[in-house]
Amino acid sequence: VKHCIRWFLFRFFRTSKLDTFNVFIHSWIDERVFRRLPYYNDSYFNELENVLKKQRYSVGRLAPLRISLRNVLKVNRYFDNIIYPLAFVTLGDFFKNVFTKFKVAINNQKFEFVKDVKILSRLLENEIYKENKERIFLENLLLFSAYKSISLEIKDHSILIYPFENQPWEKMFNLAFARFNKIAYQHSTIPFNWLDFRVSQYEDSSLSPKIILTAGPKWSTFLKSFYRDSTIEIAGALR
Repeated sequence: VKHCIRWFLFRFFRTSKLDTFNVFIHSWIDERVFRRLPYYNDSYFNELENVLKKQRYSVGRLAPLRISLRNVLKVNRYFDNIIYPLAFVTLGDFFKNVFTKFKVAINNQKFEFVKDVKILSRLLENEIYKENKERIFLENLLLFSAYKSISLEIKDHSILIYPFENQPWEKMFNLAFARFNKIAYQHSTIPFNWLDFRVSQYEDSSLSPKIILTAGPKWSTFLKSFYRDSTIEIAGALR
């Protein structure tokens, strides 16, 4: 119900200026954004937008799916290049994704969750069960539909930039924008066990970005051993 209300309200914030941009930066929107008004305070990419504008690029910012309406109203007061993905989810896609979520949830009820597992295959089944129960499962479905709709309206040679953490939403992002150049920036240190940055040898390369820019040589060496279909270069720290 909450997603349905939000989807209806965000229809009023749909922009018609998508074809005026040739670079898109995926941006998180929270209170940190407003710390340097009237400038956009980007805690991930710092002055990247201004640098690109000096090079005569037209920059749009892709907001996350989940954002408070209070922040939307505040953002729109100061910035005119924010794109809200939820506004681009069609009515048909919205209900199709909601139906998919319910269908998966019903199928999950047939699965018995076991706390004490000693068999690896059952442990993986438990993880899938928990993943499909979470709200983020529906949000990723909606994100893919939104990004797919946006991809039909932006210029063919557009460049998309986003913070790289190998999160599920990033896979939706890369899959939806498959025909575009996508640059991912590894903006922080990689956790000690590095598991969230690893990808399986069976994972489709379309789920990964074309280019990954890293914060240093250590991270480049590590990522090159997993992202063999991506070009990996050292960019240094932007934050």
